[in-house]
Amino acid sequence: MTKSGLGMLATAALATASSAPAESPLPLWQGVTRIGIACLVNTDHGVDTGALRDRLCTRVRTLVAAGAPVPVDSVRIGDPAIADAHHLTLLVHASTGGTPGGRMMAISIRSYRNIEGNGQLFGAEPRVVATAASDADLDAALKVPLGQMLPWRSNGAGRLR
Repeated sequence: MTKSGLGMLATAALATASSAPAESPLPLWQGVTRIGIACLVNTDHGVDTGALRDRLCTRVRTLVAAGAPVPVDSVRIGDPAIADAHHLTLLVHASTGGTPGGRMMAISIRSYRNIEGNGQLFGAEPRVVATAASDADLDAALKVPLGQMLPWRSNGAGRLR
């Protein structure tokens, strides 16, 4: 094969490789029929089961549902839906603490699905936002990790396989 033929072959291979993720989602997403959002907020006084947790879960659920190809709902830890192989759960963990500038919340999001070969060890990069942040500021902080995790937010595909 000529040098130019090898170059064309390499270019075709790179083009195929770069388009593959958008066309074939990770096995984690294949066969998903529902997405659940489970939130845990730790504070200096223990687990928050009130307004802060509810607000965080609502914002995440709203952002995930925008363009989602399957229904999105909230679930609590222990909900039987989490064990369903067709249900993907986004585990949203926040920890609050005081700083000289005010109370802050570190947020980590990880996906969980009860299937063999789930293989997901880490989630998206954590974010930090003020606990008193506006919905717009909280959404801006959440859009980064969700964009790293959700196929329809990262490539505009809008569908799961």
